[in-house]
Amino acid sequence: LDGMIEQVKARLPAERIYAITGIHFQPFNVSNQILWFLQNRSARMSPGCRYAPVPTLFAYYLGGAIRVDSSWASVTQLMDARTRTWSREILDALGISPGLMPEIVAPGTPVGAMRPALAASVGLNAAQLVAVGAHDTASAFAAAPVDDPREALIVSSGTWSLVGKLVPEPITTPAAMAANLSNEGGIGNIRLLKNCMGGWLVQELRRIWRESDGEEAPWPALYRQASDAQPFAALVNPDDPGFYNPPNMETALADYCRRTGQTPPASRGGLVRMAYESLALQYRRIRDALSEVCNQPTRKVHIVGGGSQNELLNQFVADALGLPVYAGPVEATAVGNLMVQALGLGVIGSLQEAQPILRRAFPIREYKPNPGSGWDRAYARFQALP
Repeated sequence: LDGMIEQVKARLPAERIYAITGIHFQPFNVSNQILWFLQNRSARMSPGCRYAPVPTLFAYYLGGAIRVDSSWASVTQLMDARTRTWSREILDALGISPGLMPEIVAPGTPVGAMRPALAASVGLNAAQLVAVGAHDTASAFAAAPVDDPREALIVSSGTWSLVGKLVPEPITTPAAMAANLSNEGGIGNIRLLKNCMGGWLVQELRRIWRESDGEEAPWPALYRQASDAQPFAALVNPDDPGFYNPPNMETALADYCRRTGQTPPASRGGLVRMAYESLALQYRRIRDALSEVCNQPTRKVHIVGGGSQNELLNQFVADALGLPVYAGPVEATAVGNLMVQALGLGVIGSLQEAQPILRRAFPIREYKPNPGSGWDRAYARFQALP
């Protein structure tokens, strides 16, 4: 799919695509994929064939429905963010027949029932099928026990991070486009967010050290070493392309430090601390961009997903942003999926009703910021990095 972004932009100006969809340009966008397929594999299309992404395939095989929820459709860069329908302007520009696309429905919409024969074969009844928030981050954000969406920053934390705010309507201004923010479909709202690096930096360090040592360092030991290391010895831009898939992450981090006039940390704990401090500062930078674009203050941070178990990073985020951090649930995507199904089946009346359920069912840990710990000075250094 190399070069497909430019081909999409050649069919319709980038500013117009963003104004309609609110989605920034990524090589993996479905807009690129379908345009490539039509250019290179159109002979394989039978009359009347339909495009069925993976969530749609599940519903189709289980109950015959060819529908997709708006959270998943939004990230294709083909959906109008305001009407939550396929954009005829973009489809026409890319030569995509509207009949090719599945129907878009809101998350929580019942889309049929299990085929009777299939249900009988596995000993189930003909259970109703509900279109969930099929985009994993939509479900993860729905699991965050947020009191006031206007004041909350949500981080879906894992190998990669998605940092965003819930807003009632898409924001597709030139400022939002310049900040590279995406308006992704949520559960009755919009997730205004940005993708950035996550735990990948340290995961790769741990892998390299496992190969050299012949055994894997326990996470608690790495966290202790990082806690004991010098604060802010060096900083990196976590989203530097050199960190995406280097042969050796330790070498890549050291090379970046030298290129930017810094001395690389000499210890493993120092490298881990540098990676997590830099990631926390990146969250702060995205928070600042989000708050400016949507004109909403941030007073709380919710971290969900596997990364919410990282106590060291959670505390760094609280310190870097000067805000309380609430960590959990861990299995946020699965939890949000269940909440949307409960909403669609009438078990709960709204996601707001789910908040006390989430707080009772899953441990939510609070991290309070430590004032005067040098993060403001570190942030000024961080912003000057290439």
